[in-house]
Amino acid sequence: MQDNSSFISAFKRLGLFLRQFPDGNSPPPVVDDPSLAELDRLHFKGFYELLENEPAHNPWFTPDYLGIALKGIASMLEEEVLSKWLRPYGLLQPTSVKVKTVGLVMAGNIPLVGFHDLVSV
Repeated sequence: MQDNSSFISAFKRLGLFLRQFPDGNSPPPVVDDPSLAELDRLHFKGFYELLENEPAHNPWFTPDYLGIALKGIASMLEEEVLSKWLRPYGLLQPTSVKVKTVGLVMAGNIPLVGFHDLVSV
């Protein structure tokens, strides 16, 4: 049995991580959250560099657009928002896990536009 609240906890933690990058790539504020310590140690520098370098690869992905996308995703990953979204589907109770293979084809023309598709699956 898998407790689906662990999925909510994981996505909530990701939202907290993303909030550290308020406008896409400027030096972020320090977040005093012990739950982020390991995540920051492993991924903060790499994610920061990715955001900083992305406009060189795609000029449409400006720091402002990246910041808007990150802010939108972070707000989508709040515990209350996720719980409210999943509650009508009965997905908050423990369930047996059925493994399935799912293919996703995501757009790439807007920063992080496919993230909602990923969360939905």
